[in-house]
Amino acid sequence: MIPARIFTRFCLPALLALLVLPTCTAALRAADNAPVTDIPPAPAGSIWSVQTDSARNPAGAAQAVLRMRSSVTPEARMLLLYSADSSPWYVVELTASPDREAARQAAEAYLRTSGRKAVVRQMDAALHEERTVPEVLLREPQNIAQLSVANTAAAPVAQASSVSTADQTPLRAEPAQPASGQIDNEQSASVLVDNEQSASVLVDNEQSASVLVDNEQPASVLVDNEQPASVLVDNEQPAPVLADSEQSVPMLTSVLAEDEQPKPGEAATANAEAAVAPEQRAPYTPFNADSRQAALIIARSTFMQGDHEGARAMYRVLLTQYGPDEEIVAGYVDTLLEGRRWAEAESELAAWRARSPQSLDAVRQTARLYLLMADENGNYEAAFPWLETILEQTPEDTDIKSDYAYARLNAGDWNGALALFSDVLDADPGNADAAEAVRIICRDHSPQLRADFRSEVQTGNISINTLETEYSRQLNPAWRLAVSEERSSIHRKGNNQGTTGIATEILRHSVRARNDINTRWSLLSGISYFSGKAEGMGAEAGFERRDLLGGTLSLEGELNAPWLSTLDAVDREGTTDTYTARYERPLNDFWSMSASAGAVRYSLENISGYSWQEREEFALTRSIRYLPDLSASYIFTRTRQHYRQNDPAERPVDLVDKEDIHALRLEMLHWYNDYVALRAFGSAGYDVFRPSPLFGAGCGLRFRLGERIDLDAGFEYNNDTGQVGGGEAKALTSSIIFRF
Repeated sequence: MIPARIFTRFCLPALLALLVLPTCTAALRAADNAPVTDIPPAPAGSIWSVQTDSARNPAGAAQAVLRMRSSVTPEARMLLLYSADSSPWYVVELTASPDREAARQAAEAYLRTSGRKAVVRQMDAALHEERTVPEVLLREPQNIAQLSVANTAAAPVAQASSVSTADQTPLRAEPAQPASGQIDNEQSASVLVDNEQSASVLVDNEQSASVLVDNEQPASVLVDNEQPASVLVDNEQPAPVLADSEQSVPMLTSVLAEDEQPKPGEAATANAEAAVAPEQRAPYTPFNADSRQAALIIARSTFMQGDHEGARAMYRVLLTQYGPDEEIVAGYVDTLLEGRRWAEAESELAAWRARSPQSLDAVRQTARLYLLMADENGNYEAAFPWLETILEQTPEDTDIKSDYAYARLNAGDWNGALALFSDVLDADPGNADAAEAVRIICRDHSPQLRADFRSEVQTGNISINTLETEYSRQLNPAWRLAVSEERSSIHRKGNNQGTTGIATEILRHSVRARNDINTRWSLLSGISYFSGKAEGMGAEAGFERRDLLGGTLSLEGELNAPWLSTLDAVDREGTTDTYTARYERPLNDFWSMSASAGAVRYSLENISGYSWQEREEFALTRSIRYLPDLSASYIFTRTRQHYRQNDPAERPVDLVDKEDIHALRLEMLHWYNDYVALRAFGSAGYDVFRPSPLFGAGCGLRFRLGERIDLDAGFEYNNDTGQVGGGEAKALTSSIIFRF
């Protein structure tokens, strides 16, 4: 025979569970299939509550409800629930419905609107209505805590008697039993505990739900000190509940043995103490899910996956719910910066600095904003004060010092950049980027000797050989001086058809200077002396303005230079005056543009102002690939010639009257190693005023012999010289640079 004590403790509860469970399951299925109506839920039935947040702080939950009512969901309200230790939890509820499908639709609508997931819980209708926080208390959250203590102490057994969750075997009622509804909606909801620990709850799909609390230490909930207790989740699957390994209070008091039940008076006292001393509360439950941290993780993950607009929407919802929390603001600013929303980021950072004047993160993000903007507008100086502020507080931060050095270099202050990179190398000798930057700066600004040679052969037995030698050095960080000599030898054989022979040589001696006034302005000046066929003095002048609408503007003029572009003019000692304005700007990481406009004034012997030529050019370049460097450019060139003599018979030298040339050019540079590179280009186009196409091509090799010597040798071909007579042109080119 079965002892009476064993029958009472084990068999009888099992029989009762078998009798009650089918009835509860049928009731749940009927509720799932019920249509959505306006009929209020039955007093003792089941409803579906769509929840978005939970907290122990009533003021925070009340503010979240008020914010949602003013922006996203006017139906939002607050519930007063209890954890296993009978301490209160304040849950923000989106809506409630007697039909599960309607609750799911409400949760999906909230996700589409706000970017955040809502949690659908099944709750007891009577308990739900009984613990809804009244409207008047939302604006007086200090009274909510008093209400929770009073509700806990008053008639705890009556409150607990209304607890019955569908799809579960009814458990023995305990004083202050929590309303532990199940998570539904065929989704998984992740909750973070103590800002680090996560708990995944999988429901409605024959999976069990486990909750990891505090430090992920498992603890079994024992019944009668031997048998484990399982919680059935929506489909009769067991879900083990894991609690803090250091906590002695079980999480589910409803499954404790009868001799372990606390007295009603003791439960009320514990509830009151928990409300007064929150730091002593017992283990967390699913109601303490830190939805703020969970939402932050989702937003960060969305951002890292490249969906910047989606992450931005999530952060905006978080700001609406939690206010200008610094962690949320930092993530929101990241999405604005990556989305190139400069104005919004600047406004948000200004408000951040106003709220937290001592926040170094706000200053770092501000410096990053202006550095990113400078890549488009060229105004690197705007980032200088913020980078300097960071270095004042963290002088050993080599990353910020490197950023500051690159900003100085891009702004044109190579000397300041060199000093900063040197400091970085002193602190971190293994910094390869800083070492490479120092090497490049020293290469570009060291004293050097350069020699360029070009030998060109044109149709008609024409040869033009030019050799230019230049020595330049940096006098100080602001001034650089260059001295050069250019020797041009031009030959053309005569024939019986009336073409005269030409054999002339022109020498040009020049002194040029460049003065970098500051990071934005530079002045150019020079003087030249010509001898040989053409004799006289020439002058050069100009300026360069950087950081102008994100680009660089230069204006240059050269007066009384020899007329070398037309052979007949060379033989007659012609001169030219050239004026050119040029603007260059990178549009983004791949596109850049340049535009130029100018005029050339031609003079021939005693005919001053023989002709004026107008010239405009526009080029749009697309970087296609890096390593090898491959780029494509579209170039449009327009010229118009205006003669002083109206009668063509009075013009001894002919020039091309007008051109409208459209051309496509491809360029490639590939370094095989540190010493050898291949360069090549090709172009094709047409002139609107000429029927034949124009094309050209070229290739060459570059050699880098250590840090001091660079060599370049190449070949070029064009099917049209650009002169009135036309003809092909072939040229050999070479260059050598020696750095001292």
